[in-house]
Amino acid sequence: MASNSSTGPIESNEAELSAAKRTTKFFEKLLQATADGILVTDTAQNIILANEAFCALLECNTREVVETNLFVWLEQFSGNAPRRWGELEKRVSIEEICRDVEFTIRDKTLNVTASLLNDVSEGASRSMISIWHDVTQRKNLAKFPSENPYPVLRIAGDGTVLFANSAAQPLLEERDVGQAAPDYWKKLSADVLKSGEVKKNVEIEREDKILSFTAVPVPEGHYVNLYGLDVTERKLAEKALVDSELRYRTLFEQSPDPVLI
Repeated sequence: MASNSSTGPIESNEAELSAAKRTTKFFEKLLQATADGILVTDTAQNIILANEAFCALLECNTREVVETNLFVWLEQFSGNAPRRWGELEKRVSIEEICRDVEFTIRDKTLNVTASLLNDVSEGASRSMISIWHDVTQRKNLAKFPSENPYPVLRIAGDGTVLFANSAAQPLLEERDVGQAAPDYWKKLSADVLKSGEVKKNVEIEREDKILSFTAVPVPEGHYVNLYGLDVTERKLAEKALVDSELRYRTLFEQSPDPVLI
């Protein structure tokens, strides 16, 4: 009798279930490993998922936070946090992503980036994922740029470097204060001065790091201040989350049978 070497439906489902569980464990480890707070909410602002870093901001544990409404917790934040969150949600619904919205709780300033998260289940509503990054130290160090471990530059309208802390020196390509800045920084500063508006998320890659700059024009002084921040960890976390979502979607879409987790 010829042997049947093909994989039966039971074996196929078991393999898919095993793959789904491995992906789930990977996703859970990723959430707990990142230093940034990660939050997933549904369209009614109910909290579906919150990692330990986010719960620590509220001085609570995950059991106290998950399956509650976010607006209950936003009352702990300074300013009109519920209104600011509503504006963030509106931008996300239109543009699918919203970056750099600040929230303050107690003595911490948090920079929030949020985006839509497509549910792999057919007909499910679209939830939203947000990453809460603590920028308190960056805000404090902005008052003392020479002590800032991240790059801080001041460039005049004519492209002359007026100030550069030690962390910014490698970006000047062996040029010094009083000399002309590299072309990239000259053009960026000129464009920002011309527009008169703050420009955020100016990203550059250097060696194994990703730096994000905020360019602030000072028209009365005819110069631009540039504040850098190392966002390597945040970018890697965002990429890992996207990759994990794609792995989920591929697993569910390619499966001929229902997969339960």
